Amino acid sequence: MFPILSTIDEGWTAAVGFMRAYPRQSLLFVLVYLGAAGVGVGNFVVLPLPVWLAGLALTWGLGVTGLILLAPVWTALYRYAVLGDRNRRYWQFDVRLWRVLVVMVVMALIMLIGAVPFALGLDVLQLLGGRRMFVAGIVGFAFTVKALAFWLNARLAIAPAMGATGTRPQAMDTSWAYTRWASAKILVMLLLVYLPMLCASAFFAILAVLFHAAPGSTGAMVLTVANVVTTTLVSALTDLVWGAITGRLALKLVQAYRQRTVDLAKDQVAVDDT
Repeated sequence: MFPILSTIDEGWTAAVGFMRAYPRQSLLFVLVYLGAAGVGVGNFVVLPLPVWLAGLALTWGLGVTGLILLAPVWTALYRYAVLGDRNRRYWQFDVRLWRVLVVMVVMALIMLIGAVPFALGLDVLQLLGGRRMFVAGIVGFAFTVKALAFWLNARLAIAPAMGATGTRPQAMDTSWAYTRWASAKILVMLLLVYLPMLCASAFFAILAVLFHAAPGSTGAMVLTVANVVTTTLVSALTDLVWGAITGRLALKLVQAYRQRTVDLAKDQVAVDDT
């Protein structure tokens, strides 16, 4: 239906072009992510939250706040990736901006629901202790819910781009229809695109083990701050690229759908002629 590597390459090209066409909005994008990183550093270092569930709630709240602030940037990114639009202003509030914001908040809510069992399980295990039966059950359930959340978001991957560029108001319904047979490829692309961010987190975790950074020590705090800042910057770039990729993907899926419709119509005409 669509080649994975070339779609990723088109997304990278579109993301770089967007940063050149919208330098101020790209700078705002990075600054919002860095602001969230600052709050994250305060959470992990200055004032650690007592339970995992509270940390998850804080993270999701910061994410939704970032979505609200960056909704105009996301809308401009999708329109640039799909239509090549270079004239979208930040303060341009219209129905397309509202569609993008609603879809992205819904997708963030899905990921929150997917993460709740894991965070809740960690809190429960602290109370019950490391009993194998509880650990296996909690981990299995948390993994299943998380996998389902990723699959749902894969089915809705092109919904923000459809909301920013399409004429239909039901962006999520349209995405659900167009990604019916593409969810597996979308998940593979997601893994490939976000692999650098995962590697960055793993790198700092390895450093903590190599330097024997005990929790609460100065070394652990330095590594935590470096980890949060680095992964935040990598995440900002990766999210920008992924947004451009989904924009290009939306264009490819719509074109493929229209081509199939034309081919079916031609086949039907040929059958009628015979």
